[in-house]
Amino acid sequence: YIAHMHVAGRYYFNFADSSAVVEPCSAREYLFGQAVGSEMLAEFAAADRAGADNPHLPGEWNLWYRVQELLVGPTLPAAAKPHPASQRDIFYPGIGLFIARDEQFSLAVKGGNNGEGHNHNDVGSVTLYKNGRPLLIDVGVETYTAKTFSARRYEIWTMQSAFHNLPTFAGVMQSAGEAFGARDVEVGFDEGSARISLDISGAYPSEAQLHSYRRVVSLLRGRHVEIVDTYDGGKPAVLSLMTCLPPTVGPARIDLADLGSMFVEGAGEIEIDEIVVDDARLRSAWPEKIYRLRVRFADRLLRLRIV
Repeated sequence: YIAHMHVAGRYYFNFADSSAVVEPCSAREYLFGQAVGSEMLAEFAAADRAGADNPHLPGEWNLWYRVQELLVGPTLPAAAKPHPASQRDIFYPGIGLFIARDEQFSLAVKGGNNGEGHNHNDVGSVTLYKNGRPLLIDVGVETYTAKTFSARRYEIWTMQSAFHNLPTFAGVMQSAGEAFGARDVEVGFDEGSARISLDISGAYPSEAQLHSYRRVVSLLRGRHVEIVDTYDGGKPAVLSLMTCLPPTVGPARIDLADLGSMFVEGAGEIEIDEIVVDDARLRSAWPEKIYRLRVRFADRLLRLRIV
């Protein structure tokens, strides 16, 4: 799982309370790989540790991890770079997690439900990297406080679906709990493409007046990524798109700095919210400012082609 979630460098696909930037592996992951017979994980961990600035874990609060490093760390083999995952594509049905790659794009889509551990309301959200750089992001979580694990958890903006790559219906967002999840999930992989189709309407409360919301996300290898959203409901839809790159909006097109462009069909007005990142935990992954694009549906179908 660790190797499958790895994108490039310190970047990983992240969901729930995970950060997109993760500290290097240590002797712990190496030993785990050996214990379960995963040569891939052991090699990945050894190579990842070799590139760490502080491989002896001087700031680690768990003394057992530091003892493992002291005893085993010096014996770990080194490699030029982390061993790649054994599969470029994978689907974890238990959590509804879809991952697909080609030479340029790394794509993840989160199905599942909103009752999972350390949950964010993110059913159907898309995370996308291009050339190892974040294009559509999962923000992660701010520094933990008492509120994070209280009944007011979903008042925190990073937990809300409106700050994931998901739609909102006249202000109505996804709800928390196992009952709120994806359904009718279909996944397909072949040499030329990878595709997931799912209905995320069940992740929203009745106030959204949503009958269906079919999201189809495709990686057309060597070409582009496509997101096609089709919905049937009683309230207008606005799609949020989260990025750490300054966007420029033109006619039927969104340019994201020097990294990529999104060609948009079926959109009305597109607004940009600038979000100042002043939390220390979020700043470990993101720059001083991130951005939310709010794309209004002109009708019932919205198509994004990302190149």
